[in-house]
Amino acid sequence: MRLLCFLVLMIFSASAPGGAQDIPIFKLTNPAAVKLLDEVSQSYKRRTIAIDTPLPSNIHAAASIAEDGTPIIKVPIDRDPTEADLVHELFHLKLIAEGYAFIKIDSDAQIPKVMETRLFEWVKDPIEHTIFYPRMRAMGLNPSEHVEATISNAAARFAIEPGEPSEMSVLSLFSLRVALQENPELFEQFVKGKAAGNDLAVSGQALEILVRDRPQTPDEEISTLVKVLNCLLPSIGTFSFGHLEAVKKGTVTVRTAVIRVDAPSGVRACPAY
Repeated sequence: MRLLCFLVLMIFSASAPGGAQDIPIFKLTNPAAVKLLDEVSQSYKRRTIAIDTPLPSNIHAAASIAEDGTPIIKVPIDRDPTEADLVHELFHLKLIAEGYAFIKIDSDAQIPKVMETRLFEWVKDPIEHTIFYPRMRAMGLNPSEHVEATISNAAARFAIEPGEPSEMSVLSLFSLRVALQENPELFEQFVKGKAAGNDLAVSGQALEILVRDRPQTPDEEISTLVKVLNCLLPSIGTFSFGHLEAVKKGTVTVRTAVIRVDAPSGVRACPAY
């Protein structure tokens, strides 16, 4: 049984970002998680804080950085995040400090805003997850706990949101495949009869790119992202890395990779799967 030998109460003042009241809401018991918290705070040269904030029901915690460079984990007002939720966001903060970039789309065509959001949520973020999920598992935490619980529900369904482009289905399949790499049987059980065969094949090919590349640096992550997008979305355009933008927040430089989208090539750039 894991020894509950650490208890961290991060108290933040009313002057902290978000104007929160003095309440203890940041609790970690896993020794490796406490060490990670210290690493993040040292990277930013500021105490990591947690703030209560309204979050969508499918978001269990979210990382952000204040203008003064304070690393923040937003936690839902009406739900308690698990230790895995908090550690997940700490790893995102750690990678941002190490130069891992956000993304922004640059295109002459009008890419729907929802598409740009989904590219980040369902492609870029899952790629980044593969960098730290092994460390979470080594801590004894299950990084896919919420996904597994959700799709194990007999009533769970696979569908894109109403009004979203049809291409979204392959993006969500890719995200789900990445999250369930350690539990492929659950993935197959869930998608059976719920997803188009071609989308299943393409999402598998995109996962193969990720597995082969195994990105471990900021530049490698962006390179893999471009390859995966050219496999998943040839009908949207041809993706390439444009340039980096950088903003200084406190002692940390926050980077954004601008991804250029040109006319579709008509060729799906996927490996055999």
